[in-house]
Parts: sequence; C-alpha cells; structure tokens
Amino acid sequence: MPRTVLITGATGTVSAALLRALRGTDLTLRALVRDESRAEQLAGRVAEVVFGDLDDPRSLPRPSRAYRSCGCSLRTARGPRRTT
Repeated sequence: MPRTVLITGATGTVSAALLRALRGTDLTLRALVRDESRAEQLAGRVAEVVFGDLDDPRSLPRPSRAYRSCGCSLRTARGPRRTT
C-alpha cells in the first residue's frame, strides 16, 4: 500500500528542501498550495497538488480530498499572514 504524505506550504523554501530529501523514497507526496501560479514548480516532484489557503478555511479542499489516504501531514507553511 502506498504511503502518502501531505505537505502544506509546498512551494516554500523549507518544503523545497523537504521534497529534495524525500525524493527517491517510496512515499507518495501530495502538496497543498495556496498560489496556483506557483504550482507548476512542483511538476515531477509530487504526485498530486491540491489548492487552498490556510488563512481562508473556505478555500481549503474538503478534508477527505486533501487528507485521503495520508499517513501524515507535514506543515511547512508559515504562520497566518497579517493583514492591515
């Protein structure tokens, strides 16, 4: 059975290092991405991209979609963005 890991903040610096470290493992990588225009940089590095913003719960995919068959999730996204 494939082991799936959900990585939030997947287009950030920490996640880039994490994805490099997980390359070549038997894990299936799923990425939660806020900015659809940056998702292209994940091509070939993750099996699936889901879109949503941790600061906007309405934008997040239904939990069953994002977390479906995930063994764990790794939150590398930064904290909430401040708005003025």
